[in-house]
This record gives sequence, structure tokens and C-alpha cells, in this order.
Amino acid sequence: MQLAVGVTVVDARTGRTGIVQLLRDARGNVCTTSIQQPTRALLRAVGRREPLWWARVADLAVPAENTADLGLGHRSHPLLGQTVVDTATGRTGVLRAVCPDSADAPPVAWLSPPGGGREWTTAMEAVELTPGDGVRARDGAALPRRAGRRASRR
Repeated sequence: MQLAVGVTVVDARTGRTGIVQLLRDARGNVCTTSIQQPTRALLRAVGRREPLWWARVADLAVPAENTADLGLGHRSHPLLGQTVVDTATGRTGVLRAVCPDSADAPPVAWLSPPGGGREWTTAMEAVELTPGDGVRARDGAALPRRAGRRASRR
């Protein structure tokens, strides 16, 4: 993934979508355009007024809107199958699918209660990883549950 200021990414650690504002390398150099080997990125939340946050570049992925089509309009997403919070309603659910609600609509998140039940939809910007839950990267590596833990392989 070519990372540069202005690129929209998903932070797999938090499940939040953000726009890259600054990049920092391992030596602490900060750049406002692009940098040779960035290790951290300062992100601004998409569609919400929230504080900026620093994310590890290893935790960043292309958002669902720009990822592979899985068929029937469904899109891949790093949080599929994970327990997430719908910040629009405050409900907790399992992200079951990312696909349009209708033919001309942008993709939305399809969530179901953790124990089963009726699904509901919400905007992708309203989906965040449940605090304390881990998430698996596309290569199968388990990402850490909290900052400071090392990623492990199963």
C-alpha cells in the first residue's frame, strides 16, 4: 500500500476509518507528504468530529470501499466476523457483511447481535472495534488487543 498524506485508510486496531494527516518514520522524522519507510501515521476520523490519533502503519488497510468485490456487491473488510460497536446506536454486534443496502447506495455495515437475532445496518463510519477485542489481519496474523502487545500467529 502506498501511504501518503490524504489517503483514506482503516485502522484495524480500532476499526476506525481515517485520513492520513502526517507520517513519521522510526527515527521520529515527520513528513506532510510522503516518507520512505513510515512507521506511524496521524489520522483524522472520516465523517466525525473526533480527536486525531496515531496509528501503526502495520495496522492500516485500504477501506472496504476500495477493496475486492466478494460477489453480489459484498466487499471485504478487516473487521468481518469481529464484534464491533455501532456508534450511531450504541449497540454491539458482529460485522456480518459490507454491501449496499440498495442498488445505488454506498456500502453499509450489516451487523447482528452477538448471540444471534435480527440484523441491522449502519454506516461504515459508525463501526468501531469493541474495546479489548483483537482482530486478524488479512495474512492471518492476530493483531494485538492493546497497545504494547506483540502480534502473534496461530
